[in-house]
Amino acid sequence: MVKFSGKTTEKLMKYWLDLPGQPNLPNRSDIDPVSIGTKILPHIFLCSVQLDPFEVYFRLQGTFINDLLGQNFKGKKVGPETFGDDADDILELYKRVSEDQRPILSRELIKSAMGTERLIEVIHLPLAGERKDGNVQFILGAIDVLNWDRSQSETFVSRHWVIQTTNALDFQ
Repeated sequence: MVKFSGKTTEKLMKYWLDLPGQPNLPNRSDIDPVSIGTKILPHIFLCSVQLDPFEVYFRLQGTFINDLLGQNFKGKKVGPETFGDDADDILELYKRVSEDQRPILSRELIKSAMGTERLIEVIHLPLAGERKDGNVQFILGAIDVLNWDRSQSETFVSRHWVIQTTNALDFQ
């Protein structure tokens, strides 16, 4: 199994593994925010997946993502308006999670408009939905910042994403 660098991403992966549901594809309705815990909730996001054409929309985002990473994407789709020139790479990552129905752990470098860089670790977890067609309808995720320096006073607003590595996780 891939080694996690972040505590939040690892804890959300363990939570996902304990969910009931189809083999390796839990249902969104099985998610219980209370069970996830107050330390993880600010770091999570939930996306809905549309298959034809393939589109991903951000439905929920925690306060850590919105406020401290400057990624307030709730209600928006993955595209140039959210991820700029890196949108195709980000969308392809979500497509892999959806098609393979496997979690993916990514490490990404995000850069602010001021030039500050943050190395983040992101877990992307597939979920089924109300349609019982066996397809991924949602992706649950969490973000950990691996090089967080709270002494920096800049309000971080991300402008550029570079996916450095991705790993499909074995969970059997």
